[in-house]
Amino acid sequence: IEPNCFCYNSLMNVYSNENKPMEALRLLRQFEKDGKDKDALFAPNNSSYSVCIKAISNSDLDPADALGYAIQIHEKMLRRWQEGELKSKPNSWTITPIITIASRVKIPGKLEFIEK
Repeated sequence: IEPNCFCYNSLMNVYSNENKPMEALRLLRQFEKDGKDKDALFAPNNSSYSVCIKAISNSDLDPADALGYAIQIHEKMLRRWQEGELKSKPNSWTITPIITIASRVKIPGKLEFIEK
């Protein structure tokens, strides 16, 4: 039996809960490769990308690195939706974790600029 999106998404969710974001990202990339040119059930769906972004958001990765990974995943998801490969557009399930990550990124000189 070939694994489908529910199998992959469940495993990525486990990686998220175990603080293994890079394993979730690796699995998403493998899923994209394995699911290329296949029925939608055997290719990443919106939940696949959302779960991977959640894994990155909930991790102890450096916030700047996490933000970079999350934005790349979101851009890929948006591109796939624009090309008609995904049924629905990205929503708050992907945007909210990215905003959360961004709020943890330290911007040098930010306070100096505000104080002036």
